[in-house]
Amino acid sequence: MLRIAISNDENFLVPPAASDGMQERIAAMMRQELKTYPRHDFSNLRAIEEVDSNHCDSPRIGISVEFREKVCEWSYLVVDQLEIDREVVLTSWYFIDRFLCSNQHIDFQPALLRLLSMSALLLASKLNGSRKLSMPYLSGLSRSQFSVKVLSNMEDLLLRSLKWNLYPPTPKAVVRELLALLAARVDNDALKQVSRYSHFFAELSVFDAELVGVQVVDTALASVLNALELSGISESGFIGQSFLQECCATFLKRHVVEDIEFAQYRLWAVYCHTEEYSFSRAFQTFKESENKRQRREEKTFSPTGVAYVLP
Repeated sequence: MLRIAISNDENFLVPPAASDGMQERIAAMMRQELKTYPRHDFSNLRAIEEVDSNHCDSPRIGISVEFREKVCEWSYLVVDQLEIDREVVLTSWYFIDRFLCSNQHIDFQPALLRLLSMSALLLASKLNGSRKLSMPYLSGLSRSQFSVKVLSNMEDLLLRSLKWNLYPPTPKAVVRELLALLAARVDNDALKQVSRYSHFFAELSVFDAELVGVQVVDTALASVLNALELSGISESGFIGQSFLQECCATFLKRHVVEDIEFAQYRLWAVYCHTEEYSFSRAFQTFKESENKRQRREEKTFSPTGVAYVLP
């Protein structure tokens, strides 16, 4: 089970940005991703991982599923503890995946991968928000396995590998824009609920290596559609379908719907292995049990004072 649940960040309750200019902002992020932060070559990571799992004697040039999940859990635990925006984790994973793709000749042993993940999280924290991680703090978390100097050297190597391209668009950034478009279709309470789940699904995207090559707009849209379904609002299917049609007509003219459906499926698979899913299922089971108990105990009284259970 993945140790992650929905954040208590109050930013979820902040109304989304105005829809004015939303199309232009999303188009700008799509151009930025295409020209400066491409992900199409990230699909190699999946092939690398498959080869690595089938041939144990081959060099370790990919990240195993288990290791990726552990690093993601650790990263979210660190940023939550320090009240740092979770978007830092999404940015750090772009850095990690880009570094892996650019350095496929390197034999990535577990220690090097841990050092890379720490350096990527450190760098991403410096670029997002007011709270930042420090090298001494991370060195302490590593139990002195990595000194401040080692972390600094790895950060320099990471910067050179990234060619100083440090602001990739993330699914969470696109989700904020999409919620502004959805606001016209649902009431405020429903919008808050959908917002919480949308951001959570976007945060889960880094757990799955199958999603690293998916465009952020597709991942973000899949997150919102899944959130609509999970929120339980009436006519969520109809709202989701009309919302998807509007997005495709507005700024996804060249996108393939199957790619969005693929992202939806993968995100659902990750969600079903989280603590959040476990909590929600447990709560739902408890609620159903309580409702049944209340119905059994629900009584009415006849004028003669004899009680009987309602059918």
